[in-house]
Amino acid sequence: MSQFIRAWAGTKTKNSIFHAHSLLEKMQARHQAIPARHPAPDAHTYRAFLYACSLSEHKQAILMAEELVRLVEKKSNEEETTTTAADGSSLVVPLAAP
Repeated sequence: MSQFIRAWAGTKTKNSIFHAHSLLEKMQARHQAIPARHPAPDAHTYRAFLYACSLSEHKQAILMAEELVRLVEKKSNEEETTTTAADGSSLVVPLAAP
């Protein structure tokens, strides 16, 4: 999905940011509806959307980018991630400092 968002960014049309935002919203909605079937937006997807915002000259683009950053920061403060250590054991690593 990130490739499609970046493609909209590359068109540099007046409303391209709204098309990119719509794709991101659809991806989020599909994941919430059927998480096992539709992956959540990942770092690449969010990065692509921020890239689209940076190329847009529409005044809403900066507001959209700021809102996305706030949501990602909030989520990273609430969640933890699990990773695997060299010995095969699982480690829980906070995504953000308390």
